[in-house]
Amino acid sequence: MPVVLDRARGYATREYPPSWYQGPVVAVLVDPDHADWLVCETLGVPMLLVSSARPDRTVILAALLHGAGAVVTVDEVAAHLLPVLAVLASGYVAIRTSRFAELVESMAAGPGGHALPELTARESDILRSVARGESVRQTARVLGIAAKTVENTQARMFRKLGVHNRAGALAIAHRLGLLASPDPPC
Repeated sequence: MPVVLDRARGYATREYPPSWYQGPVVAVLVDPDHADWLVCETLGVPMLLVSSARPDRTVILAALLHGAGAVVTVDEVAAHLLPVLAVLASGYVAIRTSRFAELVESMAAGPGGHALPELTARESDILRSVARGESVRQTARVLGIAAKTVENTQARMFRKLGVHNRAGALAIAHRLGLLASPDPPC
């Protein structure tokens, strides 16, 4: 398995672009900083995070969100590096069974690690209206309620989602699967 060590950030991407090797390419990041993630995201290849300390749930979730397909600690490298690289090169994600349940719990949790927000039927109606790009007045007209009622209900929905505006509500709603099937425009 060919390996390129990049000690001067970006050297590998300039000298060895992902196309230099005909087989699958996996980027291995050791305790990366923000710039390292950006370089690897630009490459568009699977990533493995090697951590010098046992990563907590937040670090693992952040790595997954950056596109890492696995996280191993330095003391696990000797035993697990090659099998994990093989899994990643095949297009899969590798997660230790002992960490899987807590990761699923975290991914199902909403902003701040709380359970998925339970929106009322009216809040869901307003969220779908926001997704269709309707204004408060348009929403009020479609739902047959006062604009002030839409504003108040929307404010409650924002609090439940942990956001401050309509764009934030849409971003969180999509991430949490609250808008799984968008309504067609009226």
